[in-house]
Amino acid sequence: MQRIAALILLCAAFLTYGSAAAKKITLNDGKYMYQLDTSTKKATFLQLTNPFDPCWSSKVEIVDLLLYEDGNTYTVNKIGKHAFLSCPAKKIILPSTITAIGESAFEQCPNLTTLEIPSEVTTIGSNCFAFSNIRTITIPSSVTVIGQGAFYGSELRTITFQKPSKSGLILRAQVFYGCKYLKSLAIPAGTTSIGNMLCYQCSNLTSLTLPSGITTLPERMIIECYALKSLAIPSTVTTINEYSLAYSGLASINIPESVKTLGKGFLQSTAIQTVSLPKGITAVPDEAFYDCTALKSVTLHAGIRSLGDLAFYNCPSLMSITSQNTVPPTFGLNVFSNATYEGATLALPAAAVDKYRVAPGWKDFRWLKMSGIDDIETDAADAGNEPMAKEYYRLDGTKVNVSEADMLPAGIYICRQGKKTSKLLIH
Repeated sequence: MQRIAALILLCAAFLTYGSAAAKKITLNDGKYMYQLDTSTKKATFLQLTNPFDPCWSSKVEIVDLLLYEDGNTYTVNKIGKHAFLSCPAKKIILPSTITAIGESAFEQCPNLTTLEIPSEVTTIGSNCFAFSNIRTITIPSSVTVIGQGAFYGSELRTITFQKPSKSGLILRAQVFYGCKYLKSLAIPAGTTSIGNMLCYQCSNLTSLTLPSGITTLPERMIIECYALKSLAIPSTVTTINEYSLAYSGLASINIPESVKTLGKGFLQSTAIQTVSLPKGITAVPDEAFYDCTALKSVTLHAGIRSLGDLAFYNCPSLMSITSQNTVPPTFGLNVFSNATYEGATLALPAAAVDKYRVAPGWKDFRWLKMSGIDDIETDAADAGNEPMAKEYYRLDGTKVNVSEADMLPAGIYICRQGKKTSKLLIH
């Protein structure tokens, strides 16, 4: 209390401008700067007068109350914009009276590895800890908004969220952008909104937990999170936005039936191997699975009506496509690559095969597989005769010059032996 009292007296003695009748008064005692609001009796800590003074290299402590010469006591309830920008202090202590921390308040602090956020804080400003050395932090339940880029490019390794209040928690865009040392992130239950590019370039992130209750996955949420191999999408999600899960290490994903809207390129350039879409999806968006080089099989349910531009382009491993719609879905531009058109097998409704054979896009597949159809018999086999040599043909009628079936590459062929003709599937 003696240190606080001394600071109060100095603040009064070194008043730089303002008067008791003014609404805003700025105080500067040579070390600290505050702004007083005479109408609310609240004070904002503005900055250290000389943040690079060696005296701040160890610890900075901000007082909770200021006694001004007008006889009023002012409660310090805010940390101002850029308040500790590039401050070299290893430890900063905030009073329990703080309710808001301003934009870039601790940006580029090179030695600050942790900070205790007071339990009454409701707002953490944009870029608050950007490019700082902050490594561990706990977000109290009182916080309702974390601003854009709050931890952008920081050294953050561990963040713990206390359960948010009934007001919920809003995460603005880019909160953890470029946090390359962050390995695990659990967004708390009660979070109501997640901004775009939440974990963009979190290259070492291996675990991301999303809370039940959110309805939208934001744009570019995990781009360049190549260490993240799986993600559980809550059953409350109805929309996955553009490139939300793209350019990540995801090798498997279960898209819940609650999802009704998929954005452009939402799984582009991932490591997924198979995919099935929810029944509420009627269109595969543009670039949805573009450059998914490990994708092997796709199931399009009966409600899929259209495939967007480049939807499955550059997916060289895609060799199995199931389409359950009796009306062939329409094609955009370059839906599949030539490798898929040439080598993939199709599983189609038997009654609709003829429609697929002439449908734009579908008719370009060389090999067709009709579900429920196995062998094709023509005439009677040559009973009692010696086995005849087998001949193999592609479905377009061209002959394959091999003598044994095990020499055939994967695909579907017509096998002819005398008067017997059968369809042969090579895996």
